[in-house]
Amino acid sequence: MAKEDENPTTPLAAKLNPSPNSAQNEPRNGCISHNNDTNSRNAHGAEDFISSVAAKTAAQPLHYSDPDVWGVLTAISDKARKRQQGMNMLLTSDEHCIGRLVDDARFQIISPAVSAHHCKIFRKRTSAEDTEHQSDNCSSVFLKDSSTNGTYLNWEKLNKSSSEAKLCHGDIISIAFAPQHELAFAFVFREVQKSSRVSDGGFLKRKS
Repeated sequence: MAKEDENPTTPLAAKLNPSPNSAQNEPRNGCISHNNDTNSRNAHGAEDFISSVAAKTAAQPLHYSDPDVWGVLTAISDKARKRQQGMNMLLTSDEHCIGRLVDDARFQIISPAVSAHHCKIFRKRTSAEDTEHQSDNCSSVFLKDSSTNGTYLNWEKLNKSSSEAKLCHGDIISIAFAPQHELAFAFVFREVQKSSRVSDGGFLKRKS
């Protein structure tokens, strides 16, 4: 059975409390709000904090005995942490769909802002010229949005018309809202390194 790694990282909501009325502070009809400078500073502070949480989470070792687990999405936002399915989404297939009505309950996110089939994470073989260290099983991981409200990769918003985006260890994936938003379902993508698996088909045993 896969063992879910411990994650003592402080939830974002403990230090971030974006106002749900933040949109009311945005300029309208060309008028500039007097609070723009303050909002800008707060936004940068929130981004820095989220980046720090993501970096600390990505640096934690992964302990999974299941050799099929090649990646993990670990919740870092308050909304994501409260999912009944737990803090970690284990990636075991070549393609996983995330959304409100997806078949696999592990990847369901129940929220009005989340589309039925919001986005997908998938692996595909990379061409020889794309890799420095070639191998028979060399593949890369990608994110593709298929939603109404979009999917954020770090702070870049992807939508249906966006091309598939390559994922790297430590990237932040946020569903429907920017990572710092109080309603965001934000996760950190972590790759399970091959060195943590056993190439001869057995499991690693601790040496005395």
